[in-house]
Amino acid sequence: MLDLKSYIFRIRTVAIIAILSATSAVGFVSYGQQKPAATQRVSDRYSMSPDSRFKPELRYILVRLKGDNGVSIVDLINGKVVSRNFAPVTNSKGKISGENWTTPVLDDIFCIERDKQINGEWHNSVSIYQNPSRPVSVAGLTDLYSANIINPNLFPICRYGERIKFVDSNGNVKFTVMPIDGKEPYSVYPDICNGIIIVQVEYNVKTKNYIDGRGEKGKQKTNFTEKYGAIDTTGKWVIYPEWDSLDSYQIGIIQGNKDGVRYNITPTGKSTRDINTDLHLHRLGWPVPSKYLIETVYDGGPVSNIYDLKQNYIATIDNADLIDPNQTHPEILCARRENRSDSNGRYIGYSNLVDLSHNNAVISKNYTDLDELPDGNYLGRNRINDCDTFKCWYVKTDGTETPLPDNCEFPLCHPLMALYYKPEINRFIVIGKNGAPGYICDFNGNKIGNLQIEEFYNMEWEVEPVKSSYWRKHILGEDDN
Repeated sequence: MLDLKSYIFRIRTVAIIAILSATSAVGFVSYGQQKPAATQRVSDRYSMSPDSRFKPELRYILVRLKGDNGVSIVDLINGKVVSRNFAPVTNSKGKISGENWTTPVLDDIFCIERDKQINGEWHNSVSIYQNPSRPVSVAGLTDLYSANIINPNLFPICRYGERIKFVDSNGNVKFTVMPIDGKEPYSVYPDICNGIIIVQVEYNVKTKNYIDGRGEKGKQKTNFTEKYGAIDTTGKWVIYPEWDSLDSYQIGIIQGNKDGVRYNITPTGKSTRDINTDLHLHRLGWPVPSKYLIETVYDGGPVSNIYDLKQNYIATIDNADLIDPNQTHPEILCARRENRSDSNGRYIGYSNLVDLSHNNAVISKNYTDLDELPDGNYLGRNRINDCDTFKCWYVKTDGTETPLPDNCEFPLCHPLMALYYKPEINRFIVIGKNGAPGYICDFNGNKIGNLQIEEFYNMEWEVEPVKSSYWRKHILGEDDN
C-alpha cells in the first residue's frame, strides 16, 4: 500500500538532486589519502555495479505464512518454501514487525531486525543468519545495535557500545571505521561503489536533556556539524569528511556538494568543479544519473525545461513538479504532476509517461504512482475510492498496460535495487485485502505457487545507513547498553 509518507520517501530516495554552480576547475586532494586507488567497477568483488561479474543472487525473501507464528523463507521465482518457521516472530530478542525491515537472502546470508523493550525503552536487536535451507545465526553477529547487508562479501555491523565494523559473510572482521582528525563516524552506508564507502560524521555536538510524552528521559541534539567523506574497502580514509553531501553513482562517478557548489571527485579524493551545470539545474536518477539536466520553474504552474549535459536545450514539459528519467530508455521520462496531498494527508497527484522522441507526447494514462522496474518498464497504481486499495498494471514504456491483481508491490522498497543482483527479479507480491493472505505473481499477474502470505518482512529494505553505538554513547552521551 502506498501512503503519502512512503511515496515521499521513495521520491526522496530516487531523486538525488544536485544544486550546482558553474565556475573554473580547481584541484583538491583528501587529507586522509593513503595511496591511489583506481576505479574497478567490473572486477571489484566489493563494488555493487550492475555490470559486475560478482553480482550476488537475490531470490529468497522472508515472510510469515498463514497459520504460522514464525518466519519462513520463500523462493520468489518458483513460489516454494525454502525453510518454514525457522525463527519465532516474537522471542526474547524482541518482535519482528511488518513495519520494520529485514534483508532478503543475499547469496547465502541475511539479517533480521527486531524491536525489543528493556526497562520501558525500545532497542534494536539485529542478527545475521546464513544457510537459507537450514538457517543458523552467524557466531558473534547476534543482538547487534545496527547492521545492513547490500553486498554479502563486505558489509557493516555495529555492536552495542562499539564503533562500526565491516565483516565478511563468515563474520570475520575486516576493519573498524575509525575517526579522522577527531571527527567520529556517525554512520556508514552499506553500498560500495567506485571502491569507496560513504561515511557521515557529526561533530561540534551540543545537547540538552528532555522527557518525552511517556515520561522517558533522553538527550537530543541542539547543534552539530554534519559532513560526509569516504573510506576505501580496507578502511582507509580517501575522501576527507568536508562535504555537505556525497553521492557515488554506479557508473564511475563520485559527486560532492560543498557550499552550494558541485564537484566531481576521484576515488583518491581529488576533486574538480563541474563546469557544465549551474545553480538551477538538477541531474536526477539512481543508481545511474540521467543524460539530462532539468530546470523546474513556476509561472502560474510548474514548467520543466530539459537540457543535455552541456546545457543544450531539448524540450519543455508543462505541469510537471518532478521528472524521473528512465534507466534503460533515455527518451522516456516519468512526469509527476500536482505533487501534493489533501487535508487527510493522502497523496492526490498523478504521474504519466512522456516520450521525448515523439514531440514530448504523453504516451500513458494517468496513475496515482508509477514505479520504474529493473526491466525499464513500470508498475502503475491507482487508488480506489480514497481507500487503501490500489488497482495495478504492468506498464510498458510505450504506454500499453497489462492488468495486475489489486495491491501489487515490487518485493523491494526501491525497485531499482534489483539491478545489483541476479537473477533479474520479475515477480510482484500481492498484499491481501481485508485480512486476506497475499501471494506472489509474475509480471502478467499469474499466481506463482500456492503460498498464503500474511506478512512480508522485506518491503522497506534499502540502502539504509548503519549507525554507530559508540557515537551515541561517547558523543551524544546516551548509553544503549
